[in-house]
Amino acid sequence: MKWTAVGIDAIISELDDCDSFRHRRGFRDVVDAESADFPLAYNILTHSNANQLVRLLRAIYRPHNVICVHVDAKVFSCSHTHTHTHTHV
Repeated sequence: MKWTAVGIDAIISELDDCDSFRHRRGFRDVVDAESADFPLAYNILTHSNANQLVRLLRAIYRPHNVICVHVDAKVFSCSHTHTHTHTHV
């Protein structure tokens, strides 16, 4: 899937429907049995470049893994709040 960069506002608006967001952005939902037996946990600190964050999440996302995204205080408050409320992406 070819990556199409978009602005932070577009990314935030897409997060209202996490299933559609994962589908549109190419996240993988299929997991082999061996990987499912060994879930990983990620802790990510971000403060800018939402496209880079989405690309990273797309690369590491698997339904059985746990991903915690900490948005640094330098980010606009609406972006911070929205990311915090959608940690289940």
